[in-house]
Amino acid sequence: MQSTRSIRWIVAGLMLISVVALAWQQLGMNVGVRIDAATHWSLTASDDKPSGGASEATLSREGQTLVLHCKLAAGAPTAYCGLDAEIGKANRGSDLSRFDRIAAHFSAQGASTPQVTLRISSQRRDEGAGLRPNELPLGAGGAIEAPLAALQVPQAWLDAQKLDATRRAADVSSASQVQLLLSGTPGDYTLTLDYLELRGKAFSLGEVAFAVVGLWMLAGLAYLVFDLRVLRRQLVAVQERDARLKELNTALQIETSSNDKAPRRDPLTGVRNRVGMRDDLLREFERARSEKTPLSVVCCDIDHLSTINEAHGQPLGDEVLVAFAQSIARRVRSTDLVVRWADDEFFLFCPDTSYESGLALAEKLRSIVMSHDWPKHLGVTASFGVATLTDEPIADCLARADAALFNAKQNGRNRVEGLVRNR
Repeated sequence: MQSTRSIRWIVAGLMLISVVALAWQQLGMNVGVRIDAATHWSLTASDDKPSGGASEATLSREGQTLVLHCKLAAGAPTAYCGLDAEIGKANRGSDLSRFDRIAAHFSAQGASTPQVTLRISSQRRDEGAGLRPNELPLGAGGAIEAPLAALQVPQAWLDAQKLDATRRAADVSSASQVQLLLSGTPGDYTLTLDYLELRGKAFSLGEVAFAVVGLWMLAGLAYLVFDLRVLRRQLVAVQERDARLKELNTALQIETSSNDKAPRRDPLTGVRNRVGMRDDLLREFERARSEKTPLSVVCCDIDHLSTINEAHGQPLGDEVLVAFAQSIARRVRSTDLVVRWADDEFFLFCPDTSYESGLALAEKLRSIVMSHDWPKHLGVTASFGVATLTDEPIADCLARADAALFNAKQNGRNRVEGLVRNR
């Protein structure tokens, strides 16, 4: 039952972790790369002079914004000015593939309606030494948000590199530079940037789901290992109990196959017989051994019962037997086991009873028997033998109690003798 409750708590905990992880992935785990006036990235202004143009660009910080001043001039194939952020080396860029959205807030004004394009340049080792441009037109300004997958490689660049159109999909796994490129007709322009941000999750939904599944599998594996160990312990416990049951059956001189339908009570005296006390006695023996608690055994019988039978007849002898058994049964605890062993011999099994307490109990019962009002004013007495279970087979303890009873008879009867185990 305790194991079942533990499993329920573990399953509930795993379910809670799973729900929290998946919800956190959807509602949290947000990460981003932000370019603004406070960014730590290296920011520069660029223009078309390297390609033969005459445009001029300057970059300044004005409060919380970045301002790109641009004088576009004819001369280059495409006149432009750029706001550049270096985010990695050309041969070892930053992996931006975990981001899935682009957000920006900017405005651009000038001699005509300008066109602002986002370019993220990355290195593809299978495409030569040049940087691969991944571009997305953003228009003339405003609040922009778009999926990162909207980036594409310009066809002109693919043609120049002699690459087919299948390479147009964006690849930002090794990005080294993020640019905002301003283009238009010749004239003066201004690009004011509040922020440009790449947004995504620290872990993708697939990664979180994989981790959750892995956690459940690990828990399942741990449970199987734990369950296997429990089953092994249970098997060992069952085998040990079977061995102890066989040992007890041998000590009680009863058949191993004795079933639940066999009589449990002695029909004459009403106390238990050997079959009726076997299971309880096995339990008490196991508890005494596992919990290291004392269990005393008292063996007793009526002195000269055969003489009573011969002098007064079997019916009176049976009446004495019944009175003797009931007298003892009324004077012991409910946890003590009273058993008719054979003829006039009885055994008492007393859990949580030390050797000294067993001797005291036997002496008390001896006095009760001697002072009892017997039929025909008979002077009935009894002899008692006491032993206490140690780390030994059950049969040895029973044999020691029986030997103590034999000593009591040999030493004059109507007395209590005890035997301790020789170490």
